[in-house]
Amino acid sequence: MHAHAVIAIASREVLGWIRQPARIVGTLGTPLLVWLFFAGGFSEMLPLDDSTSSKRWLLGSAAMLVVVFASIFASIGFIKDREDGLIDMTRASPAPAWAPIVGRLAAHALLATTQALLVLVLGGLVVGGVGFLGLVSALVVLAVLSAGVQAFGLLAASRVSSVSGFHGIMNLVIAPAWLLSGSLFPAESADLWLRVAVLVNPLHWAHVVLCASSSLDAGSPLPLPIAALGLVAFGGAMVWLAARERSQR
Repeated sequence: MHAHAVIAIASREVLGWIRQPARIVGTLGTPLLVWLFFAGGFSEMLPLDDSTSSKRWLLGSAAMLVVVFASIFASIGFIKDREDGLIDMTRASPAPAWAPIVGRLAAHALLATTQALLVLVLGGLVVGGVGFLGLVSALVVLAVLSAGVQAFGLLAASRVSSVSGFHGIMNLVIAPAWLLSGSLFPAESADLWLRVAVLVNPLHWAHVVLCASSSLDAGSPLPLPIAALGLVAFGGAMVWLAARERSQR
């Protein structure tokens, strides 16, 4: 019964996404443009051995941005479902309260990583250096990141009554988190407080693992195992909190 509920919600989310081509274009277009601008104009500023390595570094940043955008859009859908009464309908079903949340998170994590895969493959054709194992590793990292950002978004969406209010909260949190991820500019030469903010940022943990998947130095004092464990802990904690939140309402 639980598995059927999760699959039903996940299928609905996937079909709804496929039927909105503008959403697909918007999610993919902005990160690709960001990558083209930064790879073309700022790649020489990064402390890497050559321009190709810098462009691969920034490619991971673009893939991360795809996942963050897609995850935020998924959280906005939660507000719409609540306004349409779908959330109340799922509560009336025999399935546990956490099943719709897990189904939603799983569906949009799959969709987000699929979009990131397109960016990585298209960018990899240009700059090279994205091997099969590195690609698989990057997709796992991005799937965990997507689940964590989505769950955080659901927690925020459950406490606001409008899409505009949700946008304000997410802009306040997500935009600085991405800028402080270290995926655009290494923070080694920054002030101490800024370096601390980078090191405790879950998006920085994802950046460290993404760089390792492309055999690049992330320019971070954070060891790779700690970054990977921190990212998994962040994703798991956010999903648990989101499921718990829905179970208590």
